Amino acid sequence: MSDKLTDFEVDILKALRKHKNRNTAEQFFMDEYYNKLQEDVTLSHFRETLILLEDGEYIKKIATTFNDKLGYYEIAPEGLRYLKNLDLKN
Repeated sequence: MSDKLTDFEVDILKALRKHKNRNTAEQFFMDEYYNKLQEDVTLSHFRETLILLEDGEYIKKIATTFNDKLGYYEIAPEGLRYLKNLDLKN
């Protein structure tokens, strides 16, 4: 994965960070996030994006149940670093 993430990838990281900052006990359900997207993104493209973010260690999958299309995720330390560096640049 390149050093520069797309706006779409950054939006996913921001959603995960926002969820983490709320100190909620519930896990971030990526299926729900996908279903609420305003953009026209295919499920296969969304999965590919998640795989790339996982491979780059920006996010990590923490659970999947039988009926999930995508599963539950959390932001990883590398994702937090990326957003912090992005905030510093802006």
